[in-house]
Amino acid sequence: MADTLYFSRDTRVILEIVKRVYSETGEIVALTDVLTEAGRAEISKDVAQDIIDLLVTDGRLIRPRGYDTLQPV
Repeated sequence: MADTLYFSRDTRVILEIVKRVYSETGEIVALTDVLTEAGRAEISKDVAQDIIDLLVTDGRLIRPRGYDTLQPV
């Protein structure tokens, strides 16, 4: 159960990072920027990438220019 709670928090953090960077810059977000910000929030690179993959599959994020870019839907 604890893993689910952290995963839920981490998912929310990842979404907030992508939305914030996108709204601040008005441009597609680089994956490396999201991973760097996630690391500052104590989310490992592997966990962040897994969450991003799930959010893309779920349709909450898109990869507009390939694997290394993200954009909120």
